[in-house]
Amino acid sequence: MSTSPSPWADYKQAILDARDDFSFVYADLEGRKPSTNGWDVALCPFHEDHNPSFAYERATGSWKCQAGCGDGTVFDYIAKTRDLSFRDSLVALGDELNIASPGGGASELTTYDYRDKDGTLLFQVVRKPPKKFSQRRPDGNGGWVWNLKGVSRVLYRLPEILARPHEPVYIVEGEKDADRLGDLGLLATTSPGGAGKWLQKYSATLAGRDVVILSDNDDPGRKHAVRIADSLVGTAASVRIVHLPGLPDKGDVSDWLNAGGTRQDLEALVADAGPYAPDTGDAGTATLPVIETHDRPLREIIADGWAAVLAENDPPGLFVTSGSLSRVRDMGYGPQIQTLDEHMATGLLAAVADWTRTRGDKTAHVRPPKEVAHDLLVNPRPDLPRLEAVVSTPVFDHDWRLVSELGFHAPSRLWLACSGQDANDIPRFPSEDEVAAARSLILDDLFVDFPFAAESDRAHAVAALFLPFTRRMFDGPTPIHLLEAPTPGSGKSLLGELVNIVAQGDAATSTTLTGNEEESRKKLTALLSTGTPVISIDNIKDGLESSQVASAITTELWSDRILGKTQMVKFPNRALWLVSSNNPKLSMEIARRCVRIRIDTGEEQPWKRSGFKHDPIREWVKQNRQQLIRAVLILIQDWVASGAEFGQDTLGSFEEWSRYMGGMLSRIGVPGFLADTDEFYANADSESQEWKAFVTAWHNRYGGRPVSAGDLLALADEEDMIPFATTGTSPQGRRIKLGKCLSMIRGRRFGDLTVGIGTNRHNKSRVYRLGENQPALYSDQEAKS
Repeated sequence: MSTSPSPWADYKQAILDARDDFSFVYADLEGRKPSTNGWDVALCPFHEDHNPSFAYERATGSWKCQAGCGDGTVFDYIAKTRDLSFRDSLVALGDELNIASPGGGASELTTYDYRDKDGTLLFQVVRKPPKKFSQRRPDGNGGWVWNLKGVSRVLYRLPEILARPHEPVYIVEGEKDADRLGDLGLLATTSPGGAGKWLQKYSATLAGRDVVILSDNDDPGRKHAVRIADSLVGTAASVRIVHLPGLPDKGDVSDWLNAGGTRQDLEALVADAGPYAPDTGDAGTATLPVIETHDRPLREIIADGWAAVLAENDPPGLFVTSGSLSRVRDMGYGPQIQTLDEHMATGLLAAVADWTRTRGDKTAHVRPPKEVAHDLLVNPRPDLPRLEAVVSTPVFDHDWRLVSELGFHAPSRLWLACSGQDANDIPRFPSEDEVAAARSLILDDLFVDFPFAAESDRAHAVAALFLPFTRRMFDGPTPIHLLEAPTPGSGKSLLGELVNIVAQGDAATSTTLTGNEEESRKKLTALLSTGTPVISIDNIKDGLESSQVASAITTELWSDRILGKTQMVKFPNRALWLVSSNNPKLSMEIARRCVRIRIDTGEEQPWKRSGFKHDPIREWVKQNRQQLIRAVLILIQDWVASGAEFGQDTLGSFEEWSRYMGGMLSRIGVPGFLADTDEFYANADSESQEWKAFVTAWHNRYGGRPVSAGDLLALADEEDMIPFATTGTSPQGRRIKLGKCLSMIRGRRFGDLTVGIGTNRHNKSRVYRLGENQPALYSDQEAKS
């Protein structure tokens, strides 16, 4: 028996002696970083790893996985990752280091060059007997790196494809088959990686070309052909799939040529093949594109992800709302706009493509990369459609067209969730009888049993009903429709519910507001972000003095930060605002942004009333909703057809709303629009009336002379006025409280009088005086005088 060392053992040792650092073997591992004692750590390639559990020794290449995947030499690692025998892994590393294997010469390798459009070598596919494939890229120093990390994938024989733009392109499953067709003078290509590795960008390379796909005779080959064809439809000039006759199981075009097939035979088969048409199959879903995630530039993976998303977005189901990715979802309370988070974006990507990771000859399905999901959220594509709101009834858009078809309407940026009423059923020029019947249904049925305190209250109720249908006909903000009553149980909340049922199909979910302005802001942002057509704030008990509400009402775009995000977003404010309360206390800031809808039964216990025309009214409205919608649309269309005469009365900050609503109500003979506003403001802002009376008493007592807070406190006590401004437990505390309240009305006019504040020149104390058309702030000299 020979005792001489095996030549393979010498070969192995020569490889180990050739380098003192084998980090290049592990260059494709994710999360690599130095550890201790000459070791590096990284994410393990053999299991789903989130905390680095894989380590290798740089000097020897030895490795181990702390999570239990095993350990071994550098040759074991190559064998495991490239699916090679141990001897083949020796040869693979020896070839990379230019060390001849035993018996002389390098191993039998067949290489296929992949070049960019300029002919520069990007990478090679290497075939080793019997049929093992690896990929390598130039290291820039005459050697090779056995991965494609950071390398752009391209089609095989790309320069030839670009140089012959008028010839049909044949797509096959392997480089050998492409070369065989090339030997026949045909223009052929393939994608690196074999079946299932077609990328969306390859289709863009073949835009406008005639493409023929030759399928291998096995299930993966046929699926691969269909995936390529689906990707090319709409991009290539024509697409055909040809199944070669007489192929053995797993046979390909090389087998067909070996059996006697010729170029003429192949071209005849192509001529007989009809254009490819996507087949959704029994499941109703087309074949999904495959997106490879391993060793590719992130920009390409992101681009493929977006391409898959956009390809599936016809008809549109994914939108941009206020700069964020959105969709329409019914969470049990009717369809709403839902802003996507990272988990939703990941699910979307998983639904539109198959995501894979290939190492050697092994391909595994993986989750869509979180970087791609993140990019979807932070960089929405500009070609995605914009969506502003979900509506549940036909509405008139900005061009006064009736939007009535179910689904998305791009010009108006609306999603109609329920068709409600066919536009063809609404006459373009309604007759007098149709208008009279529609008017009667609203006034004599829907609102007949509500005891409105004045004609203006009924007019404003009709205006509230019209607003969801007309909101997009005009620009500018709209006021709060304030539903109020002197006694609980009068029906104010019920009236709001009925308007909601007509507008949305069901009573909208009401909300409340607290005195916390920050919480109010968050709630308003959440409501406006859903694109709801109605915002209902019910039963405010301590008055409505929110500066956030005041700001929201007078703006068409509400700007705020979404929870968890840093950038500002803007939401259109096109909702009907309904607020209900019993004898509400309003600040003037809020009152001037309201129109009143007051209900007064004149009864001590109004909830005991009976004898209604429709009882229960909620059920009647639900059963007759379509007729009520039709009535509203007919009345609006009649106003348009009659020449759209605008109303003359206006409300400050809401001029366009006033002109439109006033004109529509005047057309149908509903009087009182914007009447009684002075009385409403006076009753709503009782403090202003008390201040006005106090200022009058002040002027009668002191004229325009400077006075102290103590003088005014004595006057208030003597006349029993402004108790809200003089509270306190001590005379000093009461003077301080009054001084603060006077500061809040500095410069405010009460009739011809203005409140002014100055400083006494001698003792530096504050003094107050009234003036006719005088500046709000007096100088020291004026205070002294």
